[in-house]
Amino acid sequence: MSTACVSVPISWLQLEQRQLGELAEPQRRAVDQHLAECATCRACAERIARDAQRTLPPLPALPAPLAPARAAPPAPLRTNRRLQRLLWLTPALAASLLILLLPRAQPVAPPFAAARVSIKGGELALSLVREGHGEVTEATRVYASGDRLRVLVTCPPAQEQVTALVLQGASVEVPLSRVLSCGNAVVLGAFTLTGDAPATVCVALGAVDARSTPAALARQLAGRSACVALTSSTAR
Repeated sequence: MSTACVSVPISWLQLEQRQLGELAEPQRRAVDQHLAECATCRACAERIARDAQRTLPPLPALPAPLAPARAAPPAPLRTNRRLQRLLWLTPALAASLLILLLPRAQPVAPPFAAARVSIKGGELALSLVREGHGEVTEATRVYASGDRLRVLVTCPPAQEQVTALVLQGASVEVPLSRVLSCGNAVVLGAFTLTGDAPATVCVALGAVDARSTPAALARQLAGRSACVALTSSTAR
């Protein structure tokens, strides 16, 4: 969904930062002076103020979790005849060939959560608002290099440390991390996404060590994160 309520030189993001009190004093005075002279930007600022006071309806209840499936009994171990023949060879040669026949371990990729997950006390949900080329697109799944992405977080009412991560290719970045007064669709902040590779944006409750191995990162995110996968509109 797009809206025309974006003006130059005062962006929609700057107006939201003004509403949240995140602008530095010189920048805030400059924005206030512009609003006093520009009816279009002033209308945008008034809309943001109204949206901040609006009470959103509660999220629908999640369906009851399915009962875990019973695991099938392990298959009986079969003897590899080729391996048995190798054992008759000299110990050194048998050990060398055995190493070549054993399967190699594959790197562990962290399992990414859905955009809305159940957590202790309620739900954790993530929505991304794309700002680029003079348009605003809500709940986006697409980006172009240089777009600003506004991060909206829904979490059980409390003061929580919320961390945003961007996983793109082999890199893991933490563009946002701060204590948030949780509720419905609360603005965590915004960041710029570049490149044209697929990216995954996640939010997690608490601090996250982005330098961890994939397996360690998966353990950190398990049960306390929500993620959105993005594709590039310019990728070929």
